[in-house]
This record gives sequence, structure tokens and C-alpha cells, in this order.
Amino acid sequence: MRINYSTVANDNLASYRYRIKIPAEYLRKWGHEVVIGKAECADVGVFSKHFNKHDPEYARQPTRYGRVVFDVCDYHLDGPYREHYERMMTLADVITVGTGELGMMINKYLGHDVTVIQDPYEFEEKEPKYKGCDRLLWFGHASNLSPLIREVNNGVLDGKKLMVVSNPNGVIHTVPWSIESMNQGFEECDVVIIPQQDTRKNRCKGANRMVESIRSGRFVIANEMPAYKQFKEWMFLGDIQEGLEWLKQNKSEIRDRIAMAQTYVQQTFSPEKISRQWQSVLTSDVGTKTYQDI
Repeated sequence: MRINYSTVANDNLASYRYRIKIPAEYLRKWGHEVVIGKAECADVGVFSKHFNKHDPEYARQPTRYGRVVFDVCDYHLDGPYREHYERMMTLADVITVGTGELGMMINKYLGHDVTVIQDPYEFEEKEPKYKGCDRLLWFGHASNLSPLIREVNNGVLDGKKLMVVSNPNGVIHTVPWSIESMNQGFEECDVVIIPQQDTRKNRCKGANRMVESIRSGRFVIANEMPAYKQFKEWMFLGDIQEGLEWLKQNKSEIRDRIAMAQTYVQQTFSPEKISRQWQSVLTSDVGTKTYQDI
């Protein structure tokens, strides 16, 4: 089967790596022809994001695709891109999302049914490690920095060594994102912190920062978000300062908690398992009508 991911994204975008690049590698391995880039004729056309204003034009051309899938990576129904997302979801045969919360929002406000496919992990699993809580790591896009700045300004991180892996922002010193800098950050830190703002958009976000931290053998302290609830048994969810204090009182169980979380992550977020879910979505109801037949 021929699959066309119509996208202008690249490796610098997490959603591209998690939701296009990694699944595409497995789909090719399983015998599918996968084209990533400009819109081309295919049995299935997969669209995501809002970077290409011509996506609705391509998606509606009946001679281009046998089937159209629109992957909604983030919640944009309250912002300037709402019209684009509404048009693409109306044109799509199937809508996929990364979290159940995002799926519920789309169903509630637009009435569309969706299929949930979470993001896979991309980092190698490392041995659980914990020596204290003095060296902290935060990583992510600069658009998510304001909750971290809040914790810094409130003095929550006073006396801690903080490494921030992100794109330059003019507010706080960062190490530019790369696989190498991420591995360095995980190796040097004691704990990963993920402060969040409780907004509709953030509640719809996936768990990839939690997942990658666990894969790398590190304990996570994060504000509560729907996608993180599945890790509540092992990681600390709640106030960041309370989490740091809790950590001091529960040192002996941290490595075991990380190890148990790693087992869950391996069973739930493996790239092969997630890619099988993509294959099921992309190939279902395809075959009676292909792009060559139209």
C-alpha cells in the first residue's frame, strides 16, 4: 500500500518524529511504500498540523487519495487555526489524536469521532538512577517555559542546579535541543521536573516528556495532567515543591518505582506496538478503491 505523509515538518518537531518518522520506519519494514513530504497520489494521505495552507485543497481532490487521515497533534480549537482544523476534520475519512482528552474535546465541540494513538518512545532504556534531588532537568519547546519560570520566580528551585534543554528564548539560559544534549541532560540530572499550566490546550497534550524521562531511568515530578494519570502509581504528580520534599523522605523506593514505570512504558509505548496501531488505522477499509482506480 502507498502512504503519503503530506508535511513540511522536520526532526526538530517532536510531533514529526513521534507521529510520522518512527511509524514510517516500521511501515516500510512491513512492506508499505511510504512517501514523506509534498502531497502525492497514494492509497492513503496523512495530514497533520497547520503549516501548509494548501492541505485542505489537496485533501479534497478525489483523484489524489483513496482515503484521507488527519492527525490532530494539539488542541487548536480556541486559536487562529480553528478554521483550518475544522476544514481538515470535515474532509478526513479518519481523525487520529494523541490523547483521550484531546479526542473528547474534538468530539464535544465538533462532534467528530476519533481514534487515539499515543506517541511512542524514541530513547533507549537506561538503568534507574537516583542519588538525590539537587540536579534538575527540564526539557521541551520554549512555548512551554512559562510554568518553569513560575517555579523559578517563586523560589521553588532555589539551591538546585537546573539544566534546561530547549530552543533559545531570551528569558532563561538553555542548551539547544539535540539527541546528544538530551542524553547529557538525563545522565547528569537527579530528577526531571515538568511544571504545567492548567489550560485546555495543555490538558490535551501527550505524555512523551514523562515517557522519555522514565525510559532514561529518571524519576519525574510533574503537575497533574490527564495524560500523566497513568503514571500516578510510580511518579509524583502534584505541586513541584511538595514533590521535591516528598522525594527527600522516600529515597529508598525511587529506583523500584522507576523500574516498574519502565515496564509499563515498554508494554504501552513501544514504537513497534504504536506503529501496529497506525498500520491498522491506515490500512482499514482500504483496498476496494485505490488512488489508481479513481
